[in-house]
Amino acid sequence: TGRLLLDYLGLGIDIDGLEISGEMLAICRSKAAAAGLDVAGRLFAQPMQAMDLPRRYRTIIVPSSSFQLVLDPTAAAEALRRFHAHLLPGGTLALPFYAYNEAADESWTEEADLPDGSRIRRTSRAWVDPAERLEHTDDRYELLRDGAVVATQHQVRTPATRGYAPPDVRDLLERYGFVD
Repeated sequence: TGRLLLDYLGLGIDIDGLEISGEMLAICRSKAAAAGLDVAGRLFAQPMQAMDLPRRYRTIIVPSSSFQLVLDPTAAAEALRRFHAHLLPGGTLALPFYAYNEAADESWTEEADLPDGSRIRRTSRAWVDPAERLEHTDDRYELLRDGAVVATQHQVRTPATRGYAPPDVRDLLERYGFVD
């Protein structure tokens, strides 16, 4: 949605964005227009593993562990290859990784007030299969007005994300030409 891109662009930083979701890109364009920022020619609708942009970069940032959303190991390796191909010599890749080393099963609920006086409640469960390094999620969203639930949305993602053990990350990065 441009959470980082628009801030950087507002600071005068030459930046482009890559996003697979047309909805997310539409939100980014809307937020850019509201902020008076020009994103024409800066937003690309592509998955990471198909990254094919018209130029190379000094820095590539993959924020919010979004790399973990690439579930297929072959596609993840291809994304790293393409990141490297899009970096200028001596360029930097900033890419966080999570490691799922042990089984986990957690649940939680959080709520937030909305500007119209209603409230949103999210009840979540996440569990991890450490052998496959896959996280699965089950989220229920409830819209409350005057304490009563008026709308519900349920989303199960199985799997949702892939974790990487540090040695695997090191091997992947080195295989595609990255050095510390």
